[in-house]
Amino acid sequence: MQRLNNWRAGATKRMRQHYKDFQKIMESVVIICRAAKKYGARIVLEWPRRCTYWNEPIVQRFLVEHGLKPVFVDGCSVGLKSMKNGLPILKPWTFATNDVYIWEALQGWRCPGKETHPEHQPCTGKDASASESYTDKLVKVCLFYTSDAADDLPRLDTRASP
Repeated sequence: MQRLNNWRAGATKRMRQHYKDFQKIMESVVIICRAAKKYGARIVLEWPRRCTYWNEPIVQRFLVEHGLKPVFVDGCSVGLKSMKNGLPILKPWTFATNDVYIWEALQGWRCPGKETHPEHQPCTGKDASASESYTDKLVKVCLFYTSDAADDLPRLDTRASP
């Protein structure tokens, strides 16, 4: 949940509704993933790194129940750039997964530092809206590990113990 625009008119009411929607959606995710776990489902959950949802009790229980491990990705490292001026956008994401290969594939995608990215564009306005989609580079990394090409790779055992 983001609080950046709490000062705007009607923000409190909208945020309350967003939170209610989140609770309903997360309750459904829990039910679906419990059922899918019986079949060895691979789970990947993603929100911005500082999203308060990560601290919600329902999410914390979900992470533990499914053995999801966090991995941190910075948008600038996977080609996220400003539509305004082409500068890299840092946008810190957290992914949590029970798939060791997705987890490993996402390791190391952090900002390369000031030598490569001396300046970042803030993720605001049109750039914030555009950053709601993943970059081609990030999608390609993840798709490989969820494609037929990776079907023979071993996975973390996510099935319930007998």
